[in-house]
Amino acid sequence: MNVQISEAALAYLRKKGADTISVVYDIPGISESIAVEASVQIGPPKIQARYQKIPVGEITVYVDSIIEVKDVLEIDVNRIFGFYRFVVSGYRIA
Repeated sequence: MNVQISEAALAYLRKKGADTISVVYDIPGISESIAVEASVQIGPPKIQARYQKIPVGEITVYVDSIIEVKDVLEIDVNRIFGFYRFVVSGYRIA
């Protein structure tokens, strides 16, 4: 699995002192029939068994097993009004 983290996202993670992120597709109480995007959380997942662990440079990335990478899973960060939000692209839900 090919995962890329943008320079902006790496800078944000360094600023936060984070070395582990999780790409998740799990929203409790929501039906899977509703379209929901994958999201990034800082830190390892609570249940690591259903995640694939991928080292990307200095960052460890856990990717939910339901996420299928098309070519490259790209992780970036956007800043809006002083708030940061991770953006994930290059995937589909299995």
